[in-house]
Amino acid sequence: DDGGGETAFPDSEWIDPTADRGSGWSECAEDHVAVKPKKGDGLLFWSITPEGVIDQQSMHAGCPVLGKSVKWTATKWIHARPFRHQFPPPPAAPPGCADTVAMCKSWANSGECKKNPGFMLESCALSCKSCDGMK
Repeated sequence: DDGGGETAFPDSEWIDPTADRGSGWSECAEDHVAVKPKKGDGLLFWSITPEGVIDQQSMHAGCPVLGKSVKWTATKWIHARPFRHQFPPPPAAPPGCADTVAMCKSWANSGECKKNPGFMLESCALSCKSCDGMK
């Protein structure tokens, strides 16, 4: 076994920074929270908090395998919400609600509805959602 192949968490900290981490860490894992690969072991970690916020400390890297070592991995994703879910189409615009200029959607996405309301709310009513009954 030539080493390497650790999974390192560069934005994380050890729970007990004084604990003996042993030796034999690759340069990639040496100064980080890391796990050495061992045949038959699994590694499980959460990438989001219970509130659904990405946990920056879960960001990780697979360190290079050194020498003639081999590392096999298999990933199992568990999603908090449906993955690649087909969302229903947006509701139809109220009758008479339309954009009169082809660029309206792009302008609205760049904030022009608030920056230039005199033009936008009239000419781009659909994209600015300024028609009666629209949120």
